[in-house]
Amino acid sequence: MKIILGSKVIIQYSTGGKFSCVIVSHLNADPMLKKISDHSPLGNVLIGRQVGDIVKFLTPSGKKEAKILSVRG
Repeated sequence: MKIILGSKVIIQYSTGGKFSCVIVSHLNADPMLKKISDHSPLGNVLIGRQVGDIVKFLTPSGKKEAKILSVRG
């Protein structure tokens, strides 16, 4: 299943930490509720990807790498 708007995604960072979020439009984004915009660095790189893919993205705190563990919806 490919990641689209509305998908609930669980990723694991290369450092070992896990993060879950829902990919939403930039109009509905709310990081405090783990609703990540498709225009954000993470949301943008996740769209169209699937379980097992490794993604790399740039954040204000530096480069990140993560593996997609789960996709629902």
